[in-house]
Amino acid sequence: QVCFALSAPPLSPAGFLAMAEPSDHVLIGGLPEDIDEASFKTNFEAYGTIKWCKLFGGKGGGGKKSGMIEFSSVEEATWLVENLDGNVPLGIETEVSVKFKPKGGGGGGKDGGGGGGGTNDLLLLL
Repeated sequence: QVCFALSAPPLSPAGFLAMAEPSDHVLIGGLPEDIDEASFKTNFEAYGTIKWCKLFGGKGGGGKKSGMIEFSSVEEATWLVENLDGNVPLGIETEVSVKFKPKGGGGGGKDGGGGGGGTNDLLLLL
């Protein structure tokens, strides 16, 4: 057996999300606590064709929500990540974080059905 020891600084959750490869799935954090699924979809439809989306409730006292969107193309999702991360989207009054969904971080499904694998935990860290 061969064993290698690598020395690297720990990777924060934000760093992990920032490294995700471009895909048609994006994670959006920092959403207001009063947003509902219909408003979430309506607000982000202005930026591309949404195949499906899912909104997740926030934990703790902050009340911020997060969500996941599957766009019809990687190009639409890439535009959103490059232009809305750290900015205020249409119809929302606060800055949001927008990142590509990491591979293997849980799955989504058609019509908003979600998969397992810890996606909710990742979303709540945004």
